[in-house]
Amino acid sequence: MKVDFSGDEIRIFDFDELEAYRIARKMEQDGIYYYSRMKEEVLNPKIRDVIETLIKDERTHLNLFEKKVEELSRKQGVVDEGETLADIADTGVMEILKNSARVADILCNPQEAVRLGISVERRSIDFYNKILETTRDQAGRSALEGLVQEEKEHLMKLEGLLRK
Repeated sequence: MKVDFSGDEIRIFDFDELEAYRIARKMEQDGIYYYSRMKEEVLNPKIRDVIETLIKDERTHLNLFEKKVEELSRKQGVVDEGETLADIADTGVMEILKNSARVADILCNPQEAVRLGISVERRSIDFYNKILETTRDQAGRSALEGLVQEEKEHLMKLEGLLRK
């Protein structure tokens, strides 16, 4: 499976459901890492409260994807070890976090930090909708639909922070 995160729209080629869930798992890990770093730097209590909620929700999403990866790996007789496309995929967060000066600039400016969070949430929504297009398993579809809704709520919370 190939995933192109480079444009405004995420494109998936040669879809593989297991690999998609691995990438989704990594996206949630990246989100948790970013929001945890953001929480360390932001002093505004309203923003910190929203960030804490986002971290909690992203951990719940991560657990769901870990279970799906385990379930599909077991069904396919695949061992979930070693580096995969999901481990090296740039989901749009980690590339920025590799540049410590850029991170400091972003995290020192709460509005910029929130804007990056908005970008992360939009990517998540787009990616999960792409997975939904090809997921046949009804339980998986239902879980993904719930996740898309939660990510939309995250997006609204973050956008609300910019309006205040």
